[in-house]
Amino acid sequence: KSIDASIVIAPRSNYYISKSMPNLELLKNSGINVAIGTDSLASNWDLSIINELKFLYKHNSHIDPAYFFEIATTGGYRALNLNIGFKKGFYAYPFFMKTTTNTPLEEILQ
Repeated sequence: KSIDASIVIAPRSNYYISKSMPNLELLKNSGINVAIGTDSLASNWDLSIINELKFLYKHNSHIDPAYFFEIATTGGYRALNLNIGFKKGFYAYPFFMKTTTNTPLEEILQ
C-alpha cells in the first residue's frame, strides 16, 4: 500500500532533547518525502534552517549534498502539497555566490 506522507526533521532539537539524530540514510532510502525544519528556542540555539542543514551534514557527510538541498526546498513544498518549481509561469529567486569548494552546496553546508 502506498501512503502519500512526509516527515519533517529538526536535527538540532532531536540532538538537544535525546542526544540522537534522525537516521537520514534510512529516511532517504525509504521513499518517504523528507523536509527539514527547526523547533523553538527552548530546544535550540537559533531558528536557522541553514544551521540545521550544517548540523545534519556534519553528521551525514557521506550523503550527497544535493539531498540536503532537496529536503530544504522541494521536501517542504511536497509536505505542504504546494505546486512550486522551475516551470513556466512560476517565480524563481536564484542567487549566485563564489565558492572555494567543488559545489555551492558544499560551501553552504560547511
